[in-house]
Amino acid sequence: MKKDITPNEIITLEKANKFSGNFLFSFYGFFSCCVVLILWKTGRQVPNTPVGAWLILTGIFMLFYWSISGETYYFFVSDRHLLVKNQLRPWVNHIYTLEQIKEVTFGSPARRSSYLRVITTDGREHRYNAGSLRSKTWSALIEKFRQYNIKIR
Repeated sequence: MKKDITPNEIITLEKANKFSGNFLFSFYGFFSCCVVLILWKTGRQVPNTPVGAWLILTGIFMLFYWSISGETYYFFVSDRHLLVKNQLRPWVNHIYTLEQIKEVTFGSPARRSSYLRVITTDGREHRYNAGSLRSKTWSALIEKFRQYNIKIR
């Protein structure tokens, strides 16, 4: 992964194409909102809740947040870079030069969100689940990789 360029430079200066979906209208977004509402309602119904109960609820929420956020990646592709970001983890920015990418694979395992696997020229593999992307967005992303002659498996 390359670090000498910032994500904002890729998005603005290189005019990267964005490939993302609307998280709130995806299964994971709907499920997340339901869990947050249940936890909030549970916490409000019990007055004078002990600190230990709040810590347990906070722990459950953080575990849930971490597991769901692994399914919410989206992508920017410019003429020179692939930028991978996460909708629920704004600090995640994975940057690849297109020359670093040996090939990409797409998959949709049973009961999981579709993913993009990036295989770099040095043999490393990185998998990014993107549950909010629609079929037409995946098709456009595949077409963009073909346009840049990146091998698709």
